[in-house]
Amino acid sequence: LEQIAQLLDEGIENDDIQTMLVKQKSELESRILEDLQRLRRVEMRIKSPEMGIEDVVVKNMPPQKFLSVDHFCLNAEDGMAFALQLIQELPKHMPQRYLQQFVVMSNNDDFIAEKVDLIFGIFVDDQVPDEINMGSGFTLTTTVLPAINHLATIAHVGSPLSAHQSYGVLARWIEANHYVCAGNPRDTFLHIPKSMNEDDIIMEVQIPVKPQLPDTFRTESSS
Repeated sequence: LEQIAQLLDEGIENDDIQTMLVKQKSELESRILEDLQRLRRVEMRIKSPEMGIEDVVVKNMPPQKFLSVDHFCLNAEDGMAFALQLIQELPKHMPQRYLQQFVVMSNNDDFIAEKVDLIFGIFVDDQVPDEINMGSGFTLTTTVLPAINHLATIAHVGSPLSAHQSYGVLARWIEANHYVCAGNPRDTFLHIPKSMNEDDIIMEVQIPVKPQLPDTFRTESSS
């Protein structure tokens, strides 16, 4: 308040003061968000060596509009390189409010690490065009991902190259709780990383699941 009074005494217009305050607010929010993300990374790194099936969370996901591009990856490193390229290109074409999460989804039914078709993208709303040309040889298009009644998830901190450990935890949970896989797995980065440095990455590994039918129901349905 003293600073505002001083600015008014200096003859600075209210509109200019308002603009300055909005800018300061934005800078503070950005610093707070970075600090919270840093805190979460530390917390997750402390916890990650001990994570087990009790850390699995099942979520219900509504239909979501998804802006994405398919890319055939020779291996995990190829996928990470393409993801980083897309992450660096997106801010040139999208408002910042859409750049909160980044999703890599498998287009394959089985869990393979090489020669895999992956889908890379972000969640958007109806204000985003149905097609965006990235100007670097590929185009993103929108689809609507269907609702998921049961999405088994677990947090993963660090390089996506080590995500198989978290998928192993999910697999044990699925078996122990009598679920079966009901869709393709996905990695959801909880914030868009500035790099693929493992210290910069927090994500959820996610698998759509459904309750396994009892043997009696399966027998009846198959007869």
